[in-house]
Amino acid sequence: MSGCTRIHKSFAMIFTGMVVLCSASQVWAQEKVSIKPTQVPEAEVPKDGGFRLDVGIGLKGGLTGSWALEVPENNATRIGAESKSYYAGFGLGGDVGLAVDARALGIVGLETGLRVSFDNAKGYNELKAAGSQAILYTVNQEQKTSSLRIPLLLKLSTPNGTVRPTFSFGLEFVRQLDSSISYDVVDGAASAPSDETARREARNQIETSNYKLLSGAFGIEIDLGPVKIPIEILAQYNLDYGGDSFDQRVRVEGTGGDATYYYNGAYQGHFGVNVGLIYDLGLFL
Repeated sequence: MSGCTRIHKSFAMIFTGMVVLCSASQVWAQEKVSIKPTQVPEAEVPKDGGFRLDVGIGLKGGLTGSWALEVPENNATRIGAESKSYYAGFGLGGDVGLAVDARALGIVGLETGLRVSFDNAKGYNELKAAGSQAILYTVNQEQKTSSLRIPLLLKLSTPNGTVRPTFSFGLEFVRQLDSSISYDVVDGAASAPSDETARREARNQIETSNYKLLSGAFGIEIDLGPVKIPIEILAQYNLDYGGDSFDQRVRVEGTGGDATYYYNGAYQGHFGVNVGLIYDLGLFL
């Protein structure tokens, strides 16, 4: 074999080796690039595995109801033949306000906020002739009250799902802002004595009070991503209620015909149906 032939063969072998090496490099480079996209989610694992804390803030409001028991009359300052100084009442109103909710792992947490409530109650007393069922006249009573409400509730829910059941239990603090009471007389078989009506309206006054409610609510929460819509049925009972005790519910100034009553205006309980719009901040700590 001549020297030129050997040189040509050597160049051919070197060229072939370079082609093989370049091809291998390209394959290795492609495999290396294809690995990179699968490594990105691994960097997010610590975030996804963090402690979940759902913090929501928004508005709640809805229809409310209130009721109260009658207050017996004080014999020393009685008006006419009535045995009741204030009548049992029931009525509907509404409330609206800010709601703040924080839940660990989407399961258990606390709810608070600040709402304005408008509560009403109407009652009446039918005055009948002695020994008869004939109604002589009817006295209607209406109470209107506005108050500030601050709930402090333990809240439970399921962590996932578009529709989640919820349950809340705790206390709600009520601070009445203003309260009024009025009377209207409807004649029946007879007319009410004018002096009796005037004395009742002058004597029966009302004042604001503060009290604590034992509160429970059951409902659902519709999860629409960052926005949640809670729908709840609420029941509440006044832990400070004076029952049918005159002394615990009425303050008296003066004596006899000059006495003035100041009813504390506290309701025995409340109930309601609330709907909200809550923006949820999903946090991982």
